[in-house]
Amino acid sequence: MQRIFIWLICFILFMPSYVFAIDLIQDAQEFQKNNPDGNKYELVRVYLKALNYFYANTQRSQQAVPLDLNNLEDIKPTAVLLNNLVLDNVNIRIARNLVKKFLTPDNGLILKVADGFVNLCDQQILINDQERALLESLYELQKNNQLDNFKKDEFIEAFKNISQTRHDSLGGLLESSLIVKTILISNKPTAKGAFVTLGITANERKKLLKQLDEFQGENFRGELREGQTFLEGSIASLREILEDQSWGVLK
Repeated sequence: MQRIFIWLICFILFMPSYVFAIDLIQDAQEFQKNNPDGNKYELVRVYLKALNYFYANTQRSQQAVPLDLNNLEDIKPTAVLLNNLVLDNVNIRIARNLVKKFLTPDNGLILKVADGFVNLCDQQILINDQERALLESLYELQKNNQLDNFKKDEFIEAFKNISQTRHDSLGGLLESSLIVKTILISNKPTAKGAFVTLGITANERKKLLKQLDEFQGENFRGELREGQTFLEGSIASLREILEDQSWGVLK
């Protein structure tokens, strides 16, 4: 399985056109066996809905006033951040539960995506809980006017470590999305062994593209590229294959 994952994902990332001429018949057979048509539209529809909850968290974070360590008397930013972390975890749990129902499919690639995404959500919830505990320690000092006891350097170091752990974990989001991109491909090749059709209908493709329009911003469009967040790259990569009319669709 791993060979076909790596082979397809590399081609998705680096080939200018998405015509998959499988040279190794063994790999083609594995792909066909583990990525049968059926349920693909439903998986992608639900997956995009789940990503929308991550998108909502990102928007809320961007609108929040950042914590100013040089003005710790202002307790409001800390309170807002604490509340946002609670709301973030609510959304992540909803996203996890949406995808969780795909943990027992006939499609091996869908199972891999569901398992990876659920694990990612669990990691993000745990990381948010760690950040919340850190901020609560600061909040208590602010509330009780005990900022003389605040260990600023230790706080900054812990905050940086949590942020880096969150970033590393979110890399799994792009990994899952690239596999979802592979799942979209029909497992029925041409007579010459090329995979040139998506495993969805024209109407389903139209509906998925409409869903993608809910993600606003230039970084959610175009191709997967440097400078994007993992969420932006995930949406851009899925939009890229769905917009590419060189891919056929099921009748």
